[in-house]
Amino acid sequence: MAAAIDTDSLVGQVRLAIDAKEHIPLRVDVYAKNTTKPAIRVAFEQISFTVPDEQQFAFNPPPGAKITDQAIPEDAAKD
Repeated sequence: MAAAIDTDSLVGQVRLAIDAKEHIPLRVDVYAKNTTKPAIRVAFEQISFTVPDEQQFAFNPPPGAKITDQAIPEDAAKD
């Protein structure tokens, strides 16, 4: 399937930098037509692929909060 070309667009090209091992986009550059420098660049300055410590996902309710445990109905978990 060929993409339609929008001749009114100001975008000349979009370039992606992808991590070869993790297959994660690390940078996106958007170039205006007939330019050599990106008009927009979005990129990670620092990234880590290590798995976060389980403690980072611990639920810590604020002082005085009322905690109630409830079971999820079986039909709610169906796709």
